[in-house]
Amino acid sequence: MPKGVQNTNRERLEKLKAKVAHSLAFSLNTNKNYDLLSNIIFERAGALLSSSTLRRVFQYDSDNHPTKSTLDLICKSIGFRSWDDFIEKESNQVQFDMSQLIDMYKLQGLGDHRQIWEILEKHTEHPNFFTLLDAIVQIAISNRDIKFLSKLFELEGVFERNHADITIIYFIHNLVIGLNQSGLMPELVEYYGTNPKAQIYLVEWYVDEDNLNGYYYELLQVYHQHKTTPEALLFYNCLMYQRAIRNNLPTSPWLDFIHQFEYTSHVHNIPLGRWYAILMFETSNSPEAIADILNKTKELFHYLSEIERITTALYMVKLLFSKPEDKLIDKVLALAPDINDAGKNVDDRININQIKIYRAYSLFQKGEKENALHKLNEFDPLLVQAFIYNHIMNDYRVISDLITNK
Repeated sequence: MPKGVQNTNRERLEKLKAKVAHSLAFSLNTNKNYDLLSNIIFERAGALLSSSTLRRVFQYDSDNHPTKSTLDLICKSIGFRSWDDFIEKESNQVQFDMSQLIDMYKLQGLGDHRQIWEILEKHTEHPNFFTLLDAIVQIAISNRDIKFLSKLFELEGVFERNHADITIIYFIHNLVIGLNQSGLMPELVEYYGTNPKAQIYLVEWYVDEDNLNGYYYELLQVYHQHKTTPEALLFYNCLMYQRAIRNNLPTSPWLDFIHQFEYTSHVHNIPLGRWYAILMFETSNSPEAIADILNKTKELFHYLSEIERITTALYMVKLLFSKPEDKLIDKVLALAPDINDAGKNVDDRININQIKIYRAYSLFQKGEKENALHKLNEFDPLLVQAFIYNHIMNDYRVISDLITNK
């Protein structure tokens, strides 16, 4: 049985159906008229689609996807070469419409919020949706429109898994940069700390050990008051522990939770990696405890993809380097593959790049100075995550000076 096309989202299919209906002199609300449509498609496209197949496409609201050949024939009947041709031309038109919208908002301002929400929700499945959203958000920031910005994470269908993580990550980066430069972040702490989507995509994805003072500290406190799942509690306590280390504060307030925490399968690999690294920190004088934690770390890494291993190891060795724990750094790095970034997306390339400075350090500590220098020279200072830039570049300078005998 032919497999349905999996990239047929509802919006594209509805546009195709509307164009077909508009081209006909009769209604498709009557079953008998699908015989007429079948004949028209045969005459225009040179192949037969049964009336029952056409009814499934036009009448049924189901999870079944039409086949590529079915969509090709329907598209040919209204003047397109194929389904792919229809998608391309529709995307170009939507892109033009989107550019027009952006220019209009830049010239005239945002105006009525309800209308903006409707327009945004209409375009959520477009591949360049975040270009439109980012433009609107930056206008809202320049207008100091707190009301609009406070509702941002309530948009339906936006901060969901149907969008690629990378597009959301860089949208959040631009949002935070804009809010920082405008001084608006303190006014939004209460909104973002309590909103479930903002808790995930802004707090858990963005707030890190590099930005744990000022309003980020306040944001984390509001988050902690309103999200108390095991994963959220681990995330919070580990970051507060790291903040204590970076600010020469006592770590004892956070250690009870960290020592007593029990692992569950619902905890993300990065908070778990942080947790294991802190436990290594705190038990470094106990070979048996270290061996047990390393075994648990190996078990965690066993279920991760290559990039997840690299990312988790990066967060662990960043923490271990602050002491530094040379042997532990080497053991953690051994669990993450040393791969190149060919064909990877920009976020993966960044993580592969950032971990190189700790690989260089580990090689140097093992007496492999030439290899360490070679690995250090592979590091690109321009390819560093903005939200941990200060941390990474500080470690880079320390390691570079060490290897080059400065």
